[in-house]
Amino acid sequence: MITLRVLDLDVLDCAAEVIFLPIDGGTVPAAAGAALIDRSLGRIARAFARRYPDAELVEEIEAQVTFPLPLGRAAAVELPAGGRFRTALLLSTLAHQPERTGEQALLAAMSGAFGEALHICASLAATSAATPVLTGGWRLPAATVITAMLQAVAAARGGAFTLSICVLDDPAASAQARDLARSLGFG
Repeated sequence: MITLRVLDLDVLDCAAEVIFLPIDGGTVPAAAGAALIDRSLGRIARAFARRYPDAELVEEIEAQVTFPLPLGRAAAVELPAGGRFRTALLLSTLAHQPERTGEQALLAAMSGAFGEALHICASLAATSAATPVLTGGWRLPAATVITAMLQAVAAARGGAFTLSICVLDDPAASAQARDLARSLGFG
């Protein structure tokens, strides 16, 4: 069973083995080099790369991930030993094509990638994971996304780890997430 925490914290500051990082993986071609991979990173993944340069995020992605990573999918990247996080899970949730940026399409992509990431955490036997609220950059309302994320956690099968949903600078969304988590049976 997944234990859930809602934290008012930057996901990059959260203590966890695994971190979820949104990317635009669907636009990266199969033979992509570091420059294209770097451009596919979302704001949080770019901040991760700057804050933790020893993790060599782009180089590790280039070595371990097969592109394109379709919208709505996730991939694991093992990070160098001794860093803050053991694994980065790349969630292909960022889209820029007009036909893929409608609320329903982005919500489906987020739900698919998030559900797959939860499954990967379980298969890695992770004890803890941290995720930001996966709003598709800025395109989805936090309340809608938090509801979908919590429903996915409630429906997840397998794995016994602690998932921290990190909500930064949005007290209303954080309070709503805690209330919804309680209503879904999370302590």
